[in-house]
Amino acid sequence: MATVTIEGDRLIVDLSGWEAVFALKRRIDVPISSISSARAGTLTSKRPNGLRLPGTYVPAVITAGSYWWKGRGWSFWSVRHHESTIDIRLHETRYHRIVIEVADPYETEALITGAIRKAGSTE
Repeated sequence: MATVTIEGDRLIVDLSGWEAVFALKRRIDVPISSISSARAGTLTSKRPNGLRLPGTYVPAVITAGSYWWKGRGWSFWSVRHHESTIDIRLHETRYHRIVIEVADPYETEALITGAIRKAGSTE
């Protein structure tokens, strides 16, 4: 599972072990100001649309890596169990969407939403 932390004005997503190997990425670092929303428990599909560049996809087992879809841009996925995911929507960054599996999606949603509110109140 991915680990999500807030460090200053940045959201850090760390992948470890096999997750990092399958996704071919160990860390994603984005500014809090680029996060539009974070939602737990809303994932309807374990497979993103688009071209996987690079990553791993095994139907009904794992979706991991970067995906590009014409007209939408890049998304990043690291999912094995869709019930434990959080869907983070972004703007003005490489990825327009990050979908990751975390230990507690609702706690992670609250962490990110709180950071968005805090960043908004200081601007």
